[in-house]
Amino acid sequence: VMLLEEVLSVEIAHFKTRKHIGVTRTLNDLAVAYGYLDNRQKQRELLEETLTVQVAYYGTRFHIEVATTLVNLGKLLGLL
Repeated sequence: VMLLEEVLSVEIAHFKTRKHIGVTRTLNDLAVAYGYLDNRQKQRELLEETLTVQVAYYGTRFHIEVATTLVNLGKLLGLL
């Protein structure tokens, strides 16, 4: 998690925001890592943030790049 948090910080510094499509892969990976640590709240927050950015960028939830986020969110919601 620490390394992914560091990567996220670098990406945010580069893109000047968390709400850039270039940050979403790291947000998704970080969410999965928090899931492995059983921090479901943080996992959900990150996945929802990822989904919001992706939908804003692609204009729809029905895009291939959004699929991984939806699968991860679906798995999480099945656990809650």
